[in-house]
Amino acid sequence: LVGVGRRRGRRAVLPVSVLPPFGQPFAPVHTTPKRAHRRGMLARLSIRSLSAAPRLTRARSLLASLDQGTSSSRVILYDAATLTPVASHQVELQSATTTPQPGWSQMDPMAILATIDQSAAGALQKAGATAKDIVGVGITNQRESTLVWDRRTGEPLYDAVLWHDARTSETSAALQEALGGQDALRATCGLPISTYFTGVKLRWLQDHVP
Repeated sequence: LVGVGRRRGRRAVLPVSVLPPFGQPFAPVHTTPKRAHRRGMLARLSIRSLSAAPRLTRARSLLASLDQGTSSSRVILYDAATLTPVASHQVELQSATTTPQPGWSQMDPMAILATIDQSAAGALQKAGATAKDIVGVGITNQRESTLVWDRRTGEPLYDAVLWHDARTSETSAALQEALGGQDALRATCGLPISTYFTGVKLRWLQDHVP
């Protein structure tokens, strides 16, 4: 911080404080301008100016929890040191689900992505933070909802097939017959062959999506 005065038409810069070591409060060190009393000028530093001086502070570290569900996307920010909630934001997603045929249920992948972006931006704004403040992210999603995309372009190849979609009933029955029953893969992956699980949905996508 400096005080500025004038002497015989020339500008005189008068040091009135020095920066302390990091984390220490400001300790103003006042000096008297040489012969300043002759002109009745005194360097002044108001309390208001001192309080407005920039302070060196460490950025807050945040943990982000992303909950992407069938009906909404939500982001909650936690203080990384105390694990206390700092801010949250939720965006509804119900209008993104379509049922082109009976028993089918699918969702626009870009709508999912948009609500994730909006939820994250909203939570950060409420917290007065930026993405650089986030040091870790936890994600929970729609479980067995299935989405495939082009690994070169990042573009989705088809809508997300939702966890409760039943279009794979024929695929599931065919796999059970070919492999030896509903539990034919349980020893391998721990799961039965059914319309619920991702593997059967992937088989359907391979068979029906160019």
